[in-house]
Amino acid sequence: MPRSVAPSLFGSVTFPRLLAELTAAPDRVFTASELEALVGASHDSLYRALQRGVAAGLVNREQIGKQHTYRIDTGSPIYAEIKTLLSKLFGPADALRRSLAGAGPPDVEAAFLFGSAARAQDNLSSDLDVFVVGEISRFALARQLAGVERELGREVNAMAYSRHDVERRLAEGDGFLREVLGGPKLMLLGRDADLPPVPVGGD
Repeated sequence: MPRSVAPSLFGSVTFPRLLAELTAAPDRVFTASELEALVGASHDSLYRALQRGVAAGLVNREQIGKQHTYRIDTGSPIYAEIKTLLSKLFGPADALRRSLAGAGPPDVEAAFLFGSAARAQDNLSSDLDVFVVGEISRFALARQLAGVERELGREVNAMAYSRHDVERRLAEGDGFLREVLGGPKLMLLGRDADLPPVPVGGD
């Protein structure tokens, strides 16, 4: 389970949860008490996690009056990588992966996030763009993802194409599919190697 990996990777339970909350709302400034409630951690545990985040250059701390406020440092050279990893462990990628877990070939051969979420540039108001390769219909896919859409409180724009359709459209030079399949992807099911290859060059 991805969530069980987080404490081993980050050395604590609280630290990755803190970073997940901060990266989910990169434009927001939080007080320590707000973060304590969101993360569900004790005061001491949250304090240690915040100290680690500041020391690592991932969290900005600013004193306003008698209290400190905190926000994720989007200028950190590892911000995009951390946000993507946390999305896989706690965020929309994890939720979408769980929602699609019951589907398999031939309905769903592979699935991935693209767009702002794959580029680690999304926020809580961003739509989530999901691309599925498989025989599932768009209606069935929308029904499959309805629960996670409510859970996340974010619109999920999901599209599904059969492998044959993807290969045909790529061969015909479909600009949209070339851009999506050739651009940043955050895999939900399957591997990048499982996707139809984008032809080199074009018409």
